[in-house]
Amino acid sequence: MTIRMIRLRKCIICLLCLVLAGCGSASEAAAVVSPTPTAVPPTPVPLTADFHTITAAMEEIGGYAAQYDWESISSMFARDVVQDHAASDLEALWKNTAGEEAPSFLSACSSVNDGINAGYALMQCGSSMYYIVCRMNESLEILRLVVEKVQDIPQTEKNDDWEETAVEIGNDPKVAGILTMPAEAAYPFIAVLMPEQLDDAMDESGDDPSFRKDLAHALAERGIASIRYDMRLYEDSSMVLSVDELSLDRVLWRDFASAVHSLEKYPVDAQKGIVYIGHGIGGSFGYSALYHHFEITGGLVLLNAPYGDGTKLMAEYYGLDESVAEEAQAALDEDAESNVPETVGCYPLAWWQDFADAEPLKYTRYVAQPIAIFQGQDDAQTTVDDDYENWKSQKGSNVSMVSYSDTGHDMRDEDGSFDTLAEDISSWLDGEDLEEIVTKREKKKARDKAKATASPTPTARSRS
Repeated sequence: MTIRMIRLRKCIICLLCLVLAGCGSASEAAAVVSPTPTAVPPTPVPLTADFHTITAAMEEIGGYAAQYDWESISSMFARDVVQDHAASDLEALWKNTAGEEAPSFLSACSSVNDGINAGYALMQCGSSMYYIVCRMNESLEILRLVVEKVQDIPQTEKNDDWEETAVEIGNDPKVAGILTMPAEAAYPFIAVLMPEQLDDAMDESGDDPSFRKDLAHALAERGIASIRYDMRLYEDSSMVLSVDELSLDRVLWRDFASAVHSLEKYPVDAQKGIVYIGHGIGGSFGYSALYHHFEITGGLVLLNAPYGDGTKLMAEYYGLDESVAEEAQAALDEDAESNVPETVGCYPLAWWQDFADAEPLKYTRYVAQPIAIFQGQDDAQTTVDDDYENWKSQKGSNVSMVSYSDTGHDMRDEDGSFDTLAEDISSWLDGEDLEEIVTKREKKKARDKAKATASPTPTARSRS
């Protein structure tokens, strides 16, 4: 047994010597200069684009732009892009938007959603800021580059009754907003003010450039806080380069969810007092908003909101014929395996589906919060006969419906204010009978109008 052990040790020692000798030979061989074999370049492996990789790429692009190194940015484009992207083209693109002054790079961010990779390099040029926005493929090659001016920080206002504060909404790049707080009310109701168009600025709604701003002030004078913000497409129009990229989730719902959840940071009654107030199509989307956001317990206010299913609302929104809406609905009703069209009326079927998914008629029976529907009798867009009367078919015990005479789509009083509307919303939130209040006022208005228009009977006077 001992002899075997000795032999085994000898074998191990011999093996170690051989190994050491081999190592020495390898070292000597390595010192000899030999011809370098021709390297075969590896096949590029596409990166998996995510927030971090896209942001890093945009930091690089922002650094090149700050050095006016358009040649390096040009080399980062994909080979098959349509956009002219020679260094001279990119330099002209920058100068046409921002001017001759060279920019400085501030920061970068990215957006990865719905299969679309977008990066943003924030640049400062003089007193203004700009985004270099790049659409990228999975290999982080540039497919499209645009330059956009960043919206200025909103100017806030203040008086004895209320004060405005600038806020930011959504994921990077964030959109600007304004919180309006009443001066005296402690933990007030707070309204999320939604506009008529999907690309409206924070103050406007449709054709009225100061609708949401003026309504916010009128509500604040009655102790109701509010938040309003730029729609995503207003600040970042390049996020949708074609109609194929339209998505309500991207352009509407994500920022709305952010706005609702942000209210927990402010001294408002976010637990039971969040109210959705929507104008036009923004009002029609309100039922879907309440159904998907249980935090909105204060209620829903519709201001001249069109009635109908999703395809009808979309056709009305884009000014399309009713037959186009019927064609879209028929396509949506087709079996998934059937040969359905990809587009209807120049819009992708997926976009029609988004409107169908958000249509109010799907959710009216499920929304139990208090609802107030306001209608201007002189509104030519959303009419009493076609919309307001149809809303009555959905009217439940939780719904109050009122119409104003001599009031159009903008819901303003004759003097241009929102005094009547704001006062009625305030009374409704306080639990008063809205329909009774408005009925009495309208009757009085009719009597006063009749008296004013009545011609006095002249009194005959005899002369002696």
